[in-house]
Amino acid sequence: MKKILSFITILAICLAFSACEKASSDVVSGSVYTPTSGSGGSTGGPSSGGATGGGTTSGSGFSAVFSIDVNDIHNVYENNIVKFTSKGTGIVSYVWRLGDGRKSGDANPTITYPYHGNYTISLTVIAADGKTETFTKELSVLCNFFGGAGSH
Repeated sequence: MKKILSFITILAICLAFSACEKASSDVVSGSVYTPTSGSGGSTGGPSSGGATGGGTTSGSGFSAVFSIDVNDIHNVYENNIVKFTSKGTGIVSYVWRLGDGRKSGDANPTITYPYHGNYTISLTVIAADGKTETFTKELSVLCNFFGGAGSH
């Protein structure tokens, strides 16, 4: 009887982890960015709201600061829609690195993450005068065990 219970327990754990590996579309809206030639270095973004990095912003409003817009930042699950919103002004070009190998050139991309894990999101912005700045934040995506909390 103990062997059967152990087998059932192991089977349940395996099923739980395989439920986290479901597929989803890569981009909900927006275009995927393909980089061309480099445009110089970047300065670190200002640090706030759980973001990493450091640096300064100019008085003109030019900055790479962004927000991560979801229902509950502490409970982001696989396949939840996540919107990134740039808060800077005077920007002519955006380069988002979405933490899983995808990139976007949109001002405010909206995506989903099909797999749980920790993602480092960075935004590099370029001003009309060629100045660049980068800002980085961390995002944790939780697993939907058996389609539970956070599933659509």
